[in-house]
Amino acid sequence: MGTRTNHRRQTDRIYPPPPSSSCTGQVVSSHSFILSHSRDVTTTLPDECLALVFHFLDATDRRICSLVCRRWLLADGCFCTRLSLQAPTSLLQAAPALFSCFEAISNLILCSSRHSASIDDDTLELIASRCTNLLSLKLQACYDLTDAGMAAVSRHCLGLRKLLVVSCCFGAKGINVVL
Repeated sequence: MGTRTNHRRQTDRIYPPPPSSSCTGQVVSSHSFILSHSRDVTTTLPDECLALVFHFLDATDRRICSLVCRRWLLADGCFCTRLSLQAPTSLLQAAPALFSCFEAISNLILCSSRHSASIDDDTLELIASRCTNLLSLKLQACYDLTDAGMAAVSRHCLGLRKLLVVSCCFGAKGINVVL
């Protein structure tokens, strides 16, 4: 018994005609159909509806979908409540764009390596000003932070309930200002 050969390419699909067309279903390349009849139906959805769609996706699918466009990235950020980041000094340049995407962060972990420079007070103040809903903050090996950085956390993160500090160099005054 021989195998059947499919003469159509795999990208060829039969699509129903567009509503304005008078032709019946025809064999077209999926690529040419998309190019000639492209319309992103998600642009007509309100942001709340798009965010609701993202709510039904698991974390992996949301991460993949968030790469499609800026609007989908923002929709994904609506549900992100935990974020764990390496905290090198270069985080200052990325922080404004990064934290504008994740407005719902309530649990933040900032870890640095003891072999490299960590975030400083200015970076922590910027992060704290963007993450005003923080309930939990963990700082690990952030050697360049001082009491002034902790004062910034105290000013901006009024709902902070949990602070975990590991191998940081600020003093008791920095802890007391948060309490």
